[in-house]
Formats: sequence, structure tokens, C-alpha cells
Amino acid sequence: MKIIHACLILALFLFVCSCLKKTDNATLVVINPHKESSVTINDLYEISSVISLETNDSSLMEEPKKVLFAEGMIVVQTGGRFSSKCYYVFDTTGRFLYKQDKSGRGPGEYLRIGNLSMNGDSVVVMSSGKMLYYSLKDGSLLKEKNEIPSRIHVAMEYLKNGCLFANYSVPAPVDSVYYTFQLLDNNGRYLKGFIPVPPQAARYPYFSSMSTFFSKDGMLYLYPLTGMSVYEFNAETRSVTEILQLDIQGETPFDIRRISAEEASRAGWMQYKPMLWLLDIGKDYKFVMLRDKNALYYVNIKVNGEADVIPESRCSDDVNHAPFNFIDNNIGTPVSVVYSNENDHFNPQLVIYRRK
Repeated sequence: MKIIHACLILALFLFVCSCLKKTDNATLVVINPHKESSVTINDLYEISSVISLETNDSSLMEEPKKVLFAEGMIVVQTGGRFSSKCYYVFDTTGRFLYKQDKSGRGPGEYLRIGNLSMNGDSVVVMSSGKMLYYSLKDGSLLKEKNEIPSRIHVAMEYLKNGCLFANYSVPAPVDSVYYTFQLLDNNGRYLKGFIPVPPQAARYPYFSSMSTFFSKDGMLYLYPLTGMSVYEFNAETRSVTEILQLDIQGETPFDIRRISAEEASRAGWMQYKPMLWLLDIGKDYKFVMLRDKNALYYVNIKVNGEADVIPESRCSDDVNHAPFNFIDNNIGTPVSVVYSNENDHFNPQLVIYRRK
């Protein structure tokens, strides 16, 4: 009996240690939004290149939503959450190549673009239970998969091994657990779940204007809207580790487990919860965009946990001194969309930044 008791104590100790290890891996940063830093984005980043996207009758586009770089080409997705119907392809000088619009209900067509990813020389479109692979070179259909789960998602990321990482706002339960992040195989079958949310938060859709994934140097990072943390994904072990946790000084830390069914029904929790987007990460820094109620600011987090808070009002680019307009991309560095002319009949410039 004493042996059993000792084993139970040892098991409990190992469990607590494993929990502590996970907590120790995360850098806890308390941010005072009222304590502005003298540092600016221009002190941290410099322009690497500026690409002016060609404007003509065929290439004139809505404001870009996402930009992907691959095989010497640039793929630009446009439109809103429910109105994205096409993408545009340019070369790396900004010369227009073609527009891809396959909206429809037939084979090789999609109702709308729910998510856009790259797979080598293929552009992968996720849409309403379909996954379509189009040639990057000429836009021709390469293959189509029709058994992909069509649950409402915030963002999706296509991995090099053919798997999918999905961030669902309305996930299907797995053994009665609602995982907001789910790893799927290349046929859309469930492999593993991460970061569970309570049932009341899993039954109503919520969305983001940007992705909740960030990739750089072969690493994938997750930052769920349902929290204020950044996680690192290990592809070999299929595990996630919390590496950053943010708290806003003077505010009660947000806990989605405590939201009411009424708040969840209208996504009311998103109205008062700060939002976090990862823009860049390095060995000695993390650079994030943070929305706190009605304010937007950027935070440069140093390796020792100290943070430089940079309000949006003090941020402007070096091209035409307009506010930064950072966009989702797949090159692991901030990319801003800049309109050099207020006339809507001109396509924007893509300004690519690099850390100084």
C-alpha cells in the first residue's frame, strides 16, 4: 500500500513538473499601453525592397488580403472574408501575369476562397469542403479533393508534408473536446488537436482580419484569438509549446473558459478582448501587433522580456509616410501594402522589410 501511495505521489510530482516546464518555456510579458517607447518601427526595420504591382484593365484589384511568394512569382489574394473570389499573379518585379477567378459550383471551381496556401509550384485554394490545386505557372487545375471538412475556420496552413493545420471557430468535438487548432492529414482526416475551448465558445463563429499562423525558417507558430499567447509547433513530435504570454497591465487577464453562453452567441468576448498578431520573430526578439479595445499598437519584445510599446499614431513607412498596413505573407518578415496614389485606379506597392 505504501508503494502504491509513493507511486501516486511520484506521478503527481511528475505531472506538476511537466506543467511547470510548459509554463517556464513561455515568456510572460506585462505590457503597459500607456508607457510609450521612444523606439519606432523604423528604428527596428529597414526596407528590403519595394515592388510596384502593375496596373492595367486586367490586373486592377481590390485591397490585398494575403500575399504569397514562391517560384519567382507573387500571388495576391484580394477581397473580404466572404467576398474573396480571385487572386492575381505577378512576377517579382511586379509585372502582371494573370488573374485567377474560378468562382462557381462546378468541377475545378470554388464558391469563394476561404484560404490560400502554397505547395511547391501549386496554389492551394480551400473552399467549402474542397481543396483545389492550381498551377502557379498558368493557373490550370492540377487536382481537386472534395472530402475536406467544411467546418467554419479562422485560418488554415498547408504544411510541406501534405498535412493541414486548421484553426476552427466552430470545431467538431473529438471525444467531447473542442480543439480550436486541429492537425489534419492530406485528405482532411483528423490527426491531433491542440488548445481546447469550452463548448459555448465552440458553437458560434468568430473571425479575424488576419491569419492566426506565422511561419519562418521552417518553424510554424500559432496565436489563437481565444487567448493572448504564441505557440511553437514541432512537426516531428506533433506538439505545441507556449513560448509567449501577454498580459495588459491594469486589465484582468482574458480567460475564454469563463465567457458566458450569451457572450459567445454574439462573439461578444471579442469586443473587449485584446487581439494579438505575430509579425516577426527572431532569437532575441518577438514583434507583434496588438489591438486593445479601440487602440492599435506594435510591441517589440526583447529576449529579457522587456517590451517597447509603439502606438500606431507614431508609425509611418518610409515610402509615402502613410500608416503601416501589414499583410499576411509566407516569407517570415513584415510586408506592408502601400498606395502611392490616393486614386483607387492604381494597384499598391508591396514594401518588404527586414530586421536591422
